Amino acid sequence: MPNSLPCNAVADERLRLIVESYRRLTGKALLLLPPYRGKGAPVKGRPWLYGTCAPTTHARMGVELVDDHVSTPSLTLPLQGGGNSFSLREALWDAPFAIVAHGTEADPIFFYGNRYALRCFEMSFDEFARLPSRLSAEPLAQEARQKLLDKVKQQGYIDDYCGMRIAQSGRRFMIANATVWNLVDEQGGHHGQAAMFAVAE
Repeated sequence: MPNSLPCNAVADERLRLIVESYRRLTGKALLLLPPYRGKGAPVKGRPWLYGTCAPTTHARMGVELVDDHVSTPSLTLPLQGGGNSFSLREALWDAPFAIVAHGTEADPIFFYGNRYALRCFEMSFDEFARLPSRLSAEPLAQEARQKLLDKVKQQGYIDDYCGMRIAQSGRRFMIANATVWNLVDEQGGHHGQAAMFAVAE
């Protein structure tokens, strides 16, 4: 099981692109991070929450996050820091939902999967980062998945996707309430696509 954070496996710029593209396209925060000034302390066992923030419910994912009015400085947050600084790398890794991303290869390959995603797919980070993303779905579902990705490429994102996926062991699982979005930089350059999802119970 993927218990440890992979060190420097993904460039910080690509992690920032995942977060910033989501905000740019949806107008929402992917991760509601602590105030930039470092006030407050992480809630024990929930590093994406800070004790000074009022809790609310993120209904679609069924997890407790923080109110949108709290400052979430994803553009200026230091990615590697000590003391009260918060690591975007750790926030993505420990998110209570899956976050995956693939590049722009002819047959796109995943370059990121967080702990939740790796548990779903029953893979190590190194295994997942070599996987063509089409192989995350069964052969019969790959055509529908490609149509979805083509739609995302045209529209920028979708936020209501459900579909069957397959783990390395062959176990099938249903993803629900998935959001899929393009990885787009400030100049409009396309760098792949990312998704966040929960596993349907």
